[in-house]
Amino acid sequence: MNTIAIVTDSTCDIPREAAEKAGITIVPLSVIHGEKSYLDGLDLTPATFYPLLKSSNALPTTSQPSPAQFQATYERVLETASEIVSIHISSELSATPSSARMAAEAIGAGRIHVVDSGFVSYALGLQVLQAANLAREGLTAQQLVDRLGRMRSSMELVFTLDTLHYLQKGGRIGLASALLGTVLGIKPVLRVEDGHLVPAGKARGTKAALTSVVD
Repeated sequence: MNTIAIVTDSTCDIPREAAEKAGITIVPLSVIHGEKSYLDGLDLTPATFYPLLKSSNALPTTSQPSPAQFQATYERVLETASEIVSIHISSELSATPSSARMAAEAIGAGRIHVVDSGFVSYALGLQVLQAANLAREGLTAQQLVDRLGRMRSSMELVFTLDTLHYLQKGGRIGLASALLGTVLGIKPVLRVEDGHLVPAGKARGTKAALTSVVD
């Protein structure tokens, strides 16, 4: 029987329990904070990450899984599956899809189909969950890739941030803008466009920002 396995990375924000139930394999990115490196979703969870973020003067950075990590995962998954559809964060935001493609080429034989989702977070996660559902329905790997392409073209990811602090800390905006925005209660609204994060507007207060996201 032709079995299709679904692989993704930890930026999909699918809870581990839900991923395991759906038969989805998650390859973690690394989160580097100071001299320590954590595996996203394994060594570091949202419950431990946000207190760490608030208590630190330096922003953590991320690092994509290496081709060797992907290759080890693919080889293990192919022990029980005939093909893999591997769906990942936008290549404009991370080199993760590049690492996945290098591993797929190293294994060869066209058994691994790497898909750039064009998104991050749950816009990626929705594609991954839909792929898992379609794989169970018996679609071929190419049919899955085609369906994901149509799904991707009809998706939108829009969100707001509760604070300007980390945009300023990461150099995205100046200190004066951050201070003024904080005083006025300005909340930025962002969206993903062609794989990039771009401004979509701003609103005064969380309620107005959420309304702007819905609009």
